[in-house]
Amino acid sequence: MSTARIRRLSISLIPMCALAAATLSSFAVGPADGLGAISEDNWALEVSFAGIAGGRDRTLTPVEFGVHPAGTGSFDQGIDLLLPPPNPGPLVPDAYLFDAAAPSFLQRLTRDLRDTPASSLDTMTWTLVFENNAEADWTMGWDIADMPERWTPLRLRSDGMDVDMREVGTVVVPSQTEVIFTIEATLREAGDILVARGLAEHRATSNTLPRAID
Repeated sequence: MSTARIRRLSISLIPMCALAAATLSSFAVGPADGLGAISEDNWALEVSFAGIAGGRDRTLTPVEFGVHPAGTGSFDQGIDLLLPPPNPGPLVPDAYLFDAAAPSFLQRLTRDLRDTPASSLDTMTWTLVFENNAEADWTMGWDIADMPERWTPLRLRSDGMDVDMREVGTVVVPSQTEVIFTIEATLREAGDILVARGLAEHRATSNTLPRAID
């Protein structure tokens, strides 16, 4: 898809905290290199897609984004993956990570793994394009389990929508709609995470304490 065809649409996206079974399978975060332990510089998060097209329940090839110990900011052979050609048959939605800075034949990816930021508080961004040309709404989802805690916040944005991917696990995209999402991941200082966790625990405790009657 050319950059000229990509457009941002103001639509009503529906964040959902839960999705009834069987149509969508999201895998938890895993090590980007497939070998080592999950860490701040070795993780991959998968986004899955499911819905009805041509009168049947269907899924798409998931997309993965994250950081890899040997990754770079460009296309890495053996690490990143290109979007495969569409299968013949009924018209189904398309979902891919888009790299506008790459040559045209390397712009559409199903896996885009980068190198770790040089310093904390750096924000990494990925562009996720979802072309829902089907007759029904489709759902995209992810499982944030095991995501390194220092990568906070992790946000999914589009025109009229901004969700915390740690709080919301699925989003519904209406039929006959093309959406461009921006995924933002920020690597925080370890001390910031500890302070934030302490404040959250304090607020939770304060809210459960009985209040004196004046």
